[in-house]
Amino acid sequence: MHATESVTTTSTRRSAMRFSLAALTAGLTVPVLASTPNPDAELIRLCDRTVDLEAQFYHLHDTIEDDDERDRLINPICAEQKDIDALVRKMGNPRTIEGARSMARVALAFMPINRQGEREVGHNPEDWYFACIAEFLTGDVA
Repeated sequence: MHATESVTTTSTRRSAMRFSLAALTAGLTVPVLASTPNPDAELIRLCDRTVDLEAQFYHLHDTIEDDDERDRLINPICAEQKDIDALVRKMGNPRTIEGARSMARVALAFMPINRQGEREVGHNPEDWYFACIAEFLTGDVA
């Protein structure tokens, strides 16, 4: 039995040294993994900008009564959204779940909200399915 205790002590010391070495190695490699760029980074940036622009659009639409003044402020927003849309379409489908979530946020941002605060889903059945998927991906249920 005494020999078993000696082996256990040696094994514990070796385990501790292995753990220390593994922790050191992990500590040195984590920053390299964290710095790997997301292949959808530009898509996410453009989608975030689109969501911001859409919020500005609705704010201006809801707060400015004069049609000419509202159009003067909204037209540049619409032009930028059109440019972003062309870029996103050239990128194609997202390659990561983060990219898919960012596109889902855009889809939800474009969906009108009724007076009860619910999203207005079109009359086509697929609109309801798309809305459900987008809400699931983003966690944003109106």
